[in-house]
Amino acid sequence: MKNYRTLVKIIINNVGGKDNIKEVSHCLTRIRLTLRNFDLVNEENILEAEGVLTAQKSGGEYQVVVGTIVNDVYEEFVRQAGSLAVADSDGEEAGKKRKPSDACY
Repeated sequence: MKNYRTLVKIIINNVGGKDNIKEVSHCLTRIRLTLRNFDLVNEENILEAEGVLTAQKSGGEYQVVVGTIVNDVYEEFVRQAGSLAVADSDGEEAGKKRKPSDACY
């Protein structure tokens, strides 16, 4: 497994830091972040990071598309962000299923 420590650090720093992240989850291809303040996002730096395919604000979340490496990136996110991580690989949050319209690929 490749080390995604630098990628996750770039994402965290450019979404306003850990204090700006309320929750993190993931689906098949995306790291999904619920943020306190979207104005703190430096999307240009995120898009330039090796491993990031694209990023966007969608459905009240900031989504960073990393493709098939999402599980490994998410595991590293959990290591760095700790208790902010709340979802499993199916995108289910602590007892709450996402609506079909929230699905991502």
